[in-house]
Amino acid sequence: KRRLRDQPAELDSESPAARLLGAAAAARLLRSAHPPLHAPCALRAALAAAGATLRPHALTSFELTALQYTHRLHVAMTGCERISRTPCPPGYVAVLRLVILVFLFLLPPVLLDELGLWTVVVVSATAFILFAAEQVAGQIEMPFGHDSNDLPLDSLCVALEADVLTLLDEFEAAADD
Repeated sequence: KRRLRDQPAELDSESPAARLLGAAAAARLLRSAHPPLHAPCALRAALAAAGATLRPHALTSFELTALQYTHRLHVAMTGCERISRTPCPPGYVAVLRLVILVFLFLLPPVLLDELGLWTVVVVSATAFILFAAEQVAGQIEMPFGHDSNDLPLDSLCVALEADVLTLLDEFEAAADD
């Protein structure tokens, strides 16, 4: 979540990554050029290595499922990165605002004969709706911030941490069998 919000990566002993990985793995994660992609790749490597040690040339259904989930996590993270790194072109925004303004300037003369003084109310309401829609479009362009209408990355990360812990517990139980 920190990378999507353009914040520097930080790990301390209380962070979820440090608790999950241990000090050495957390330090490797922090040194990585791309920590969000390093984590699932390291998890995949650990799953593959553990599976190869226990049963060479064979993956259990659990290991295969775990590898598929890490692949899905990788795909989701790259999609989020693509969203956060691809801004709306400034030319498009400028043209959109210009079209809205031209439309609002041309609307009153067209409606004046039909609506009379109600033209002011109709044009004002139309302007409010169009400018509000343009404002909403600007806000949803970057859904990874801290605003109330942004994605709840903190709760999503807590859920992901719980899922990873469950996955690791199941993997350890399968390895003990």
